Amino acid sequence: MPIELHVDRQAGIVHIEATGIVTAEELVDSVPRLMSHPDFRPGMAHLFDLTSAEDTDVTADELRELARVFVGHLDELQTSRLAVVAKDPVLFGVSRMYEAFANLQPVPMRVMRDRDESLEWLRLPEAEVERA
Repeated sequence: MPIELHVDRQAGIVHIEATGIVTAEELVDSVPRLMSHPDFRPGMAHLFDLTSAEDTDVTADELRELARVFVGHLDELQTSRLAVVAKDPVLFGVSRMYEAFANLQPVPMRVMRDRDESLEWLRLPEAEVERA
């Protein structure tokens, strides 16, 4: 499976790494896998890392549906914030499109090109987090 989950309980960050070609089905399937992970706790920040992904076949309609799925699980996830890292121009653009669809959710989200910058933003105190 090209979407791997690593939960860092100490840091309070869920690391989601996609490799290969990312599909909508795999993205949707990763949500229940995350919630059943033994180290997952509600309220953790999420880092979705696309730096090793090659491409995606996700359509605009599927992105809208993914945003609805994510919002539908907010009570269980209680995500404090979401950072997406994408260096590839296509994956960066698709991530920004998702950000636009998910913009009405109450979870601060940023799409960035640098993993370290993303982690730095995720570690900011809640009072310093600005909505992208």
